[in-house]
Amino acid sequence: MFTKTVLAIGLVAMGTAVAAAPPAWEGRWAMNSAWCAKQSDVEDESPDYYGVDGFYGQEWGCEILNIQETGLKNSWSLKLECSLPGETWEEERLMLLTSFDRLMFVFTSGDMFDLVRCPALPE
Repeated sequence: MFTKTVLAIGLVAMGTAVAAAPPAWEGRWAMNSAWCAKQSDVEDESPDYYGVDGFYGQEWGCEILNIQETGLKNSWSLKLECSLPGETWEEERLMLLTSFDRLMFVFTSGDMFDLVRCPALPE
């Protein structure tokens, strides 16, 4: 009985550790690598943050309402609630993390973003 209890606790702990791991796409992303140098600046041409709770830029943000794997490696279907000052809307998009460490978004309008990952900020 003791062995089963220890095994069950170990499996729960392992599951918690896996669930707590950040997604592969978490981090700071920019439209081009030159913007990565402006990570602490507050301006249009600076990186945005993409994380498990949502996506955030200088004057905008999107909360993740639903995220599902598409069945293709490193791709997800997203439903977001986004806002700008004085405006809120919902949108859907596809997100793909490429083998070249680029983050691509395809919107229902057909528009597409291709983002480059910025290096982590020094601690």
